[in-house]
Amino acid sequence: MNDDFVYQIFAHNRLLEVLFRKTVNHCAPIKKITTKIFDEDKHKNAKKQVIPGQWEKFQECIEHQCNVTKGDYVLIHSSMQGLKTLGVSPNTLIDYFLELLGSEGTLVFPTYPDLKRMEKKDGAYIYDPKRTSPWTGALPRAFISYPNAVRSKFPHNTLCAIGKEAVSMMQQDLTHGPYSQGKGSSWDYGIQHGMKILYLGVPAPTSCTVVHYAEDFLAEAWPVTDWYEEHSYWVQDKDTVIPFTTKERKQKWFDYYSMFWTGERLRKMGYLKEYDVDGVYVGIMDQIQPMSEYLITQAQKGKLLFKIPKRDMK
Repeated sequence: MNDDFVYQIFAHNRLLEVLFRKTVNHCAPIKKITTKIFDEDKHKNAKKQVIPGQWEKFQECIEHQCNVTKGDYVLIHSSMQGLKTLGVSPNTLIDYFLELLGSEGTLVFPTYPDLKRMEKKDGAYIYDPKRTSPWTGALPRAFISYPNAVRSKFPHNTLCAIGKEAVSMMQQDLTHGPYSQGKGSSWDYGIQHGMKILYLGVPAPTSCTVVHYAEDFLAEAWPVTDWYEEHSYWVQDKDTVIPFTTKERKQKWFDYYSMFWTGERLRKMGYLKEYDVDGVYVGIMDQIQPMSEYLITQAQKGKLLFKIPKRDMK
């Protein structure tokens, strides 16, 4: 199945995208067929060979087209499978960005905990920022092993950072409230301090966590009923274990998220810029704060990135 074909179909018809997702998620035979098709695509991608000179072209794209430079504050979503033809290791990529941003810059990766591998105690997940493995890929897994990496104690949509803003970004980890992207969160800090977001080897529409900032920012004022459910954790903080409860979007609502339509909309509005480096996808969002303010304003009017049935709107 061609990703560009899927993108073009769903980017211009959000209802079709939502109906497709609901059908796949709730019909086992169709889900099995779809999974097989995408697995075959992944298998083909895994066989791709290194392209000579592509690594240098990639760096040129980052520095001259994306305009990432010293002192920048950058969060990276990534897929090493999508970056395979560069022929470099996760550590090489991380070291490149740390050197590019310099001592005045800050590098951030999403290090979302892998619930499938987390131990449980008394019905609550045990989250240890130093040990809990992220499911977000090889780059984040390598990044948390750096000695100066600062990982958030917040156990959902967790971020990890190195650089000037790293400590300040995580300062209100467990005191800002139960929402991962709420006011005072590490996400909120990054948005308010000019953070840019790069998408490397993974299309922005499929990995755009930041567009959900409006949900947690508005919290109980979010215009959909029964949006959140509570999750219990034990958070390891040095020698102390802290009980903590989060409020996270119910999984059922993801069926209504029109991600490809959202990507197309953000691209047309100039919030998302995309480049192709000999087959390697590079995307950048460098106006996160105005984009977030726009999405919050739209949500307050009931205009969401989700195709929610009217009966579920407040």
